Amino acid sequence: MMPAHQNILIVGAGPVGLSLAVELVRRGLRPRIIDKGAGPTAESESRAIGVHLRTLDIFAPSGITDILREKGNLITNIELMRDGRKFAQMDLTKHPRKHSGILSIPQGTTERALLNWLAKRGMVPEWHTELTGLDVETQCSIVHIRYKDGSLESQTYDVVAGCDSAHSRVRKTVGIDFAGRTEDEKWSLADVEYKTEIDPQTGRPNFITEEGVFVAIPINSHLVRCFRQCTHKLRSKWHVAICSLARRKTAGNASIFLYPFRGKAFTRGRLRS
Repeated sequence: MMPAHQNILIVGAGPVGLSLAVELVRRGLRPRIIDKGAGPTAESESRAIGVHLRTLDIFAPSGITDILREKGNLITNIELMRDGRKFAQMDLTKHPRKHSGILSIPQGTTERALLNWLAKRGMVPEWHTELTGLDVETQCSIVHIRYKDGSLESQTYDVVAGCDSAHSRVRKTVGIDFAGRTEDEKWSLADVEYKTEIDPQTGRPNFITEEGVFVAIPINSHLVRCFRQCTHKLRSKWHVAICSLARRKTAGNASIFLYPFRGKAFTRGRLRS
């Protein structure tokens, strides 16, 4: 365990950085959190969605698990499809764990649950605050920071945690290699809103011959998060951003969310069925 007097900086106020902050605060530490963004992910923005059981275990002592369960939707059944026809089924309730399944909850909602927990304990991220450089010394790190008004500042920290996405400036600045691989794939992503009720507990990956994979994960009984792989024979007709995704083996959102990849240029907004 780190000494309570240690000066800690968390770079990145996404799910990973906020989760780290929660666990540090629970242990009596008071990290500083900075993020170059304007605020948390919009709840209407299509990003990561699934939270696994092990993550809920980690959040349980803080009480965040109960909050997420209340706001999320538990996926307990997976129907595997090929060209629109079911060929296999996975009953996630067969797992010996209580409340087994995958919790479907938008990233923005998860971030707000973490932010609210931290705010009640006097911890608020500093938005519009960017790390521009990092000098690693023997006993500490000198961090160079730019604020929203353009002013610059340098401060010394005992520990700097890089939670600033797959393209981490912290990792690149200190020369840490990316221990993994990337796969250049094109996907489109959207939230589809249905007028009629759907089964909220069943997720459906559909393997379409010569066209790639289409995955539908319910957020609730009227809203579904859809992922569609775009092959050379298929270009999405959805009015959404095409995402270039890279699978990750390292820590990050893969430890928090269902899909082990990071994306860029995700769209905002929804489609209606």
